[in-house]
Amino acid sequence: FSEVLLRLGKRQRDTFMSAIILGGRSPEPNERRGFILVLDFLLDAFKNDFVPYLRAAFPVMLAAILPEPDDPAYRACDAVIQRFGAACPELLLPGMEDLFFICQFDTFVFPTAVKHAGNYQCKKLHWQMRETYLKLLLKLCEKILEHKKFGQDMLTCDDCSSRPVRESIMVLLEVMKEDGDPQVQRQAKHILRICGGQPKTTKEVMPTLESKLLKMRQDPLYEMKRKTAEAFLKVLAEAGEVGEGDAKAYMDNLPKQPEQEAIPEPPEPKSGANKLIEVLSIESSAEQNEKEEEAAPGGETAAVAEASAAREERQDREQLAREGFR
Repeated sequence: FSEVLLRLGKRQRDTFMSAIILGGRSPEPNERRGFILVLDFLLDAFKNDFVPYLRAAFPVMLAAILPEPDDPAYRACDAVIQRFGAACPELLLPGMEDLFFICQFDTFVFPTAVKHAGNYQCKKLHWQMRETYLKLLLKLCEKILEHKKFGQDMLTCDDCSSRPVRESIMVLLEVMKEDGDPQVQRQAKHILRICGGQPKTTKEVMPTLESKLLKMRQDPLYEMKRKTAEAFLKVLAEAGEVGEGDAKAYMDNLPKQPEQEAIPEPPEPKSGANKLIEVLSIESSAEQNEKEEEAAPGGETAAVAEASAAREERQDREQLAREGFR
């Protein structure tokens, strides 16, 4: 299957991959697990050709993670980080950020196909999911820090990625360590220390941190992003880090938040499989039409046309030989 996708043109391959990614978002557990396994397989088969699909596929893999041992989605996310963590971390960070703030509820429903036959509700497990995403972020940081030299940290590791990307990782960790759960806080602070986080570093990334919080405060979809950014900005303003010492005036002058949009509904069950079947049927019809068009005028088939071309080429070679060209 992967060899077929690799031989297709870019447009055809994109159509197939969009159907597979859609199936990975299915609310039906067996279907979702099957498409996640396909993505995990294609990641190893495509190698660097998987990069154009990272921005769309990686959040789907993250959202499919279940709090169970040997979870295929967690294994797929780990494989993505091991292969692309140092090469293009900027494609992985947005998905990690979004999923971290989505998991901010008192209860969370995990549909699963690994050990249970349907949906089961886990009480107060939202912090465990955020901790799982932090573990993946730690793996991403470790891949980048593999390239550091003696005395370097995340900000000064110039041999891997770019300075703005590494700054965005430090800023994201600064925001995550403000989580309401103590266990998640400890995990985020631990990763921040590994990356070289200290008061001096925080001061250095403060302009980027403020810009990030202002952007999160205007997020159109996720309410927890807005609340976290609002609270953190207030703390920084009261500490004199932003706002030139006047916290109240700074908070009052912040731009008005836009109207919150509704989070898109998950696709219908079997939608990914149905779309894949539809794409396959379209490709099959197109291939049949191409074969019919290959027939030469007057009923001459493609095979006859090929034989005629070969005969003409042989006659040309004989003519060249007679003229003295070997």
